[in-house]
Amino acid sequence: MRSIRVVGVCLIAFATVCPASAQTTAEKRQALARVRRVLVVPSFFGTPTLLGEDPNDKSKKPPPQKRTEEQRQQWATYREILHKLEKKAAKLLPERLGKRTTWEVVSAEEAEDALKALTLTPPQILMNRGYLKGNKFPSADKESVVKLVRQAKVDALLLNVLDEPLKFAGGYASDGFNLFRESPYVRLRGSFIVVMADGGTVLSEVMTVVHPYSKRGKREYLLTDWEEAEEKLFENFMDELNRYTSPRP
Repeated sequence: MRSIRVVGVCLIAFATVCPASAQTTAEKRQALARVRRVLVVPSFFGTPTLLGEDPNDKSKKPPPQKRTEEQRQQWATYREILHKLEKKAAKLLPERLGKRTTWEVVSAEEAEDALKALTLTPPQILMNRGYLKGNKFPSADKESVVKLVRQAKVDALLLNVLDEPLKFAGGYASDGFNLFRESPYVRLRGSFIVVMADGGTVLSEVMTVVHPYSKRGKREYLLTDWEEAEEKLFENFMDELNRYTSPRP
């Protein structure tokens, strides 16, 4: 399980939006106004924990340390948590898109059938087989996008890649002048890409959500915290998307 420690900087709960497209607001609105039917590619974590080691990663890594039985159990529990978050995300994002826009969202069964017909998996719809490179999220693979759009007979795809959530258990930090105590929190990052039928990217956003970390005595509620962070992440994206689309009445 990954954790984060912050020294010498104050972090406040936030949600950031980092536009990656050079298009103007008017151009985005014009392009998205043509969309009627959308396929949401199932969300996934773009890291080796669930995807396995990146075959294109040539960096030298130390040999894996032998884990104790307790560490193996903790690792298995963490992977199970990521699977639950991934499964929930794959269901929640299409639901929120259908409720927040006027678009027809392809059913999960139709999306699965279209991917199977092309023998593609969600990570293969993105460059670098869906893996993050450091903190950088992958972009859409134009060739795979065009194939999937034609197979599913849709106007656009929505792609979502998640980074593994982080936990900060609290501690002391400094702004350079004062020392203060920070409250515990969890953090979740995600990339959202709307791609048109010709493979062109209309909207590409990287968002971050920080959520309070819940703990009562020795008992923590990490899965609940991460689920709530995930829900907030998707709502923030819908808020951004509705800047360029007509929200459902």
